[in-house]
Amino acid sequence: MASLPIVLKYLIVFFVSMVPIVELRGAIPIAESLGLNIFLYYPIAILGNMLPVPIIYWFARKVLEWGKDKKFIGKFFTWCLTKGEKGGEKLKASAGIEESSGHYYYLLEFLYLEQELGQAH
Repeated sequence: MASLPIVLKYLIVFFVSMVPIVELRGAIPIAESLGLNIFLYYPIAILGNMLPVPIIYWFARKVLEWGKDKKFIGKFFTWCLTKGEKGGEKLKASAGIEESSGHYYYLLEFLYLEQELGQAH
């Protein structure tokens, strides 16, 4: 891989950091093995890791709703929706939060930050 253009090496790091489970655990060792500059590959890997989060946050439910009546994926998508709704209701009930209150958005922000920090470990 030493013959690859430098931009392509950084793109590899960027895209590997987007892959679930692998994420930064895979992108940083790959960048080191490619001999890249830590001051460049580290922010690139972090950006690549963070980029899918808002996309998933905004569109995951829409994709699940779309796919719940499809032949091959319907059961799994319905299961995901049901599990998410039950978990959300349980979380709201234990926190004593109504959807109409402003605390609902604080809870969402807290959960998002907790997820991001949890991935860092």
